[in-house]
Amino acid sequence: MNSLESRSILIIDDDDALRRSIVGYLEDTGFEVHQARNGYEGIRKFEELLPSLVLTDLMMPELDGLGVVNAIRQHSPDTPIVVISGNGSVGYAIETMRQGAWDYITKPIHDFSVLEDVISTVTARSEEARASRKRLEELERSVDEQTAQLQDADLRDPLTGLPTRNHLQG
Repeated sequence: MNSLESRSILIIDDDDALRRSIVGYLEDTGFEVHQARNGYEGIRKFEELLPSLVLTDLMMPELDGLGVVNAIRQHSPDTPIVVISGNGSVGYAIETMRQGAWDYITKPIHDFSVLEDVISTVTARSEEARASRKRLEELERSVDEQTAQLQDADLRDPLTGLPTRNHLQG
């Protein structure tokens, strides 16, 4: 699906100046950056591009950042979403995290290295989650294979390979 190795980011913000400044900074640091001016456009671009990470403004007309978070979580629950908002309220930050955002940054962003640190942190968390999920899937496959082998072994004589009495009676 979406590869973190691609370092692609979708920025959704109705503030053109801020969005362009974030795009410029992130492109300069090596990210492939896509942008959208509102929530609906952002969701369309997300579904089309499947970026590694999404940065979204919280307060936007029509579809706000919480709507974007919910829509993306339904489509791709493992994609990290960072909410950026001028409303520094702790209540808003908590609500965005409850809705599925991975982190929250307040505007104005005076030091873009903070943004880069947040991106690095959520990317590392995402990679760890993917690795853990992959390992769990491998373990489940191994358990299924071993269970099948044990069931087969119970039905066949270990020396001759012929069906056992239990198998023939069952």
